[in-house]
Amino acid sequence: MTKREPISRMTAKADEDEASLRMVTKVAPRIDALIERQQMPDNVIQPGSPLDADDRHARPYQVSHAAWHVISHAIDNLQAIRMLTVKGSHPKYEVFTLPYALYPLIRCAFENSSQALWLIGPPNRDERITRRFRLWVTDGDNVDKFSDLTGIKQDPRVRDQHIAQVEPLASARGLDIAACTRFAGNAEFVRSAAEAVGGEPDKAVALWRSLSGLSHGDFWASNVTTDKDQVAISEDGMTVTLQTTSSITNIANLTSVAVSTTEAALRVYDRGRIKHI
Repeated sequence: MTKREPISRMTAKADEDEASLRMVTKVAPRIDALIERQQMPDNVIQPGSPLDADDRHARPYQVSHAAWHVISHAIDNLQAIRMLTVKGSHPKYEVFTLPYALYPLIRCAFENSSQALWLIGPPNRDERITRRFRLWVTDGDNVDKFSDLTGIKQDPRVRDQHIAQVEPLASARGLDIAACTRFAGNAEFVRSAAEAVGGEPDKAVALWRSLSGLSHGDFWASNVTTDKDQVAISEDGMTVTLQTTSSITNIANLTSVAVSTTEAALRVYDRGRIKHI
């Protein structure tokens, strides 16, 4: 039988060098700006602003509170990526990657910033409020699923309690109760966010699914995304990966998408929280 030689699949060094420089000079500074923006004391929702009106009609399930909550989650995960990957500054710097651990962080930043855009991106107030109620009902459903597993069940079900809480608010606003109680999930968030920024929804969902697969350890996602060093091929054709790495190029590209989505969510949030004269 013919002897099979080990093979490798590696990103070209020139591409890695360019991606390292981009992480240091482009991506990391944008993350730093997001962190600084998050820590600014002036995040108040101005009276008479669009988000202020949203909050009054949805109270106590304020639209702005939910948006800021997930934006903060996105920035927090981006900060973790920045801390793990970039050491030093140009021209004296080092950029590090890990085989798998960065992808869940990118996924979280992408999901949460997409949720913020999904929530506050629609130009129609009724749609924004409807989506806020959907989040509250979905939250109740998730509590029920958690409670079922722990044996601490509540009667009535938390989802039913949340529906009862939003129904009078939705009725007062003339909203469709069925629409206000539909499940809200990440695939919808990502698709809607892509539409909001003029992107391609199918590609955005495909990207999210690959990040989810990498977070779960799915073989298909790892095979598509990660580099393989020293892949040994046995005589029977079976392969064994001796070492796996994630290229800086992939990390830089994927992190840039999450950063751009978070920046877009913050722009929409800031536009909504300021009173327009």
